[in-house]
Amino acid sequence: MSINHSYSSPMSINHSYSNRNIATKHIAVAIALGALLSILSGCNSSLIDTKPSQTASITPSTADDALAKSEVQNSSELKPNNNDNHSPADAFVSTPEGIAQVVTANNQFAIDMYQQINGQSKQAEKNVFFSPYSLSTAMAMLYAAAEGETKAQIQRTFYYPALNVLNPNSAALHEQFNKPNPNYQLATANDLWIQQGLRPNQNYLDTVQRYYGGKVTNLDFKNSPEPSRQTINKTIAKHTQQMIPEVLPASSINADTVTVLTNAVYFKGDWKNPFAPSEKRPLINLMVLSSMSI
Repeated sequence: MSINHSYSSPMSINHSYSNRNIATKHIAVAIALGALLSILSGCNSSLIDTKPSQTASITPSTADDALAKSEVQNSSELKPNNNDNHSPADAFVSTPEGIAQVVTANNQFAIDMYQQINGQSKQAEKNVFFSPYSLSTAMAMLYAAAEGETKAQIQRTFYYPALNVLNPNSAALHEQFNKPNPNYQLATANDLWIQQGLRPNQNYLDTVQRYYGGKVTNLDFKNSPEPSRQTINKTIAKHTQQMIPEVLPASSINADTVTVLTNAVYFKGDWKNPFAPSEKRPLINLMVLSSMSI
């Protein structure tokens, strides 16, 4: 008996959840966290540069073409491991203390999020299953570009430490989670999708790629919103072993979309104590808070 989890987070405030079981010997839970896209409203000068800078140059004729090109676009100079979806992040200046701060921030957000979800009347008799790390990582990529009140609100919600602590130690966690392990499969992937022709601040692109292993891809949202949506969905499906085939529903991308941030997490492992699918066991309201040493 094994458990197979996939999470995907477009940069979002609204969240929708979907659970499904497959086969009789595997439990699969696919959670699509949201479809509200990040429009460049609170990111101003940190994300957009008034000076020309290097940008990716993908003009998709079809979703498949764009997807194929996105896999090699703006790749890091670091060598990837044997996880095809993994883009290495730079954890060189991480510290045990810094990692502890990032883990603590994620745990604090997890508790807040859990209480918000579980406190809803319609949720009282239902299970709660979500990935705080997926949400926190996607928002961290936006936080790196935010300014003013937007940045302050994000920090208060996610308890982030200073960027010089958050970025390199998030990279350390990213690398730890993506290390090959013979006992289970765990992989995370970050992607930044930008409107073709936009001139992003190169420092921001460097941050996304260096610390979050983010792949940066240009799409033509303005003239080809539907092929762009399909490209993102196919990428998330690949990251999650086809567990989440459509994280962005129809019409969620339109001509006004200028950027999308996505995070996906895939996990597959055996139960410590295997049991038959026919066995019934009481469900326990459980939250697991983790710490990590590297």
